[in-house]
Amino acid sequence: MPDFSTIMLFAAACVVLTATPGPDMLLIASRTISQGRAAGFLTYAGIAFGTYCHALAAALGLSQLFVAVPIAYEIGPLHDRAFSAVKLMPLDPTVCLRNGASAIMRSF
Repeated sequence: MPDFSTIMLFAAACVVLTATPGPDMLLIASRTISQGRAAGFLTYAGIAFGTYCHALAAALGLSQLFVAVPIAYEIGPLHDRAFSAVKLMPLDPTVCLRNGASAIMRSF
């Protein structure tokens, strides 16, 4: 068991690192300023949800899966990009119709 001074030093370092603004804090601040409190809160909620999902996946052993089966790590980003392409198609179908499937495949 670490002594009390080590635990207090660790706690102080955690507070400083938590209070230090990072890219997510800048995103939340910019969305709040430009689009209002509701957009800022939704941005925060999305970041928090993603963080909790990441922690849950690590706790359930997803990291060990990636170490044991390296190809599983490679499949994830390909799935994300394919899903993003399909999700964005309704926003501008003219790009898909004009450029065909080659435009979508170039994104991979």
